[in-house]
This record gives sequence, structure tokens and C-alpha cells, in this order.
Amino acid sequence: MEPTVQEVFVAVFCQVRVARGTQEDSINLEQRVEQRLEAAGGPPEGLIFLCVHPEDDGFRIAMVFRSIEAAHAEVDGHLRSEAAEVGIELGELAVDPVWGMALPGAY
Repeated sequence: MEPTVQEVFVAVFCQVRVARGTQEDSINLEQRVEQRLEAAGGPPEGLIFLCVHPEDDGFRIAMVFRSIEAAHAEVDGHLRSEAAEVGIELGELAVDPVWGMALPGAY
């Protein structure tokens, strides 16, 4: 009997879509999040990468976290709450495993 191959991943790629969101909405959310991060003294636990980009009639927030638990804690906890505070409704969190990653700009 052959051993089974267990999927090993180094991080998780997460996406949240904001339908009908504008660049101004994105900036308002960013400012709200920055207030929390400044008070906390740093980025959310496990966050490796974040970017926001326009998509169709809204925008998408793409993030890479060290673990799925860290992703859920940030997105379904703090980020969803802060989005609601500035009048934004976040879509569902989509999470995919990351098998490999390079951050050339970090060196």
C-alpha cells in the first residue's frame, strides 16, 4: 500500500469582493483599518501581503496569511466590522492554499 500524499501549504490566499464599491470606499476602509493597526502597533497576526484592486463594478481585497485561522480572525472579525462602520458590505471570504511564494521586493 502506497502512502498518501498530504497537501502541504505555506500560506493561504484570501479574497473578498466588494460589489459596487468605489475607490473612495476603499480609501475610507483603509483609513479605518490603519487607525486600528496604529493603535495595535502593527499589522494583523499572520498577514503577509495585501492589495486592493478594481474589479467590474467594485473592488477586490486580496490577502495572503500564514494560516486560515489568522485569515478568518482578521476578515470575519475586524475587517468585516470596520467595513460596516464605513458603509461597505464585504462579500464572502474565499480561501485557497498557497504551495509556494516569492517576495522579491522584501529583500
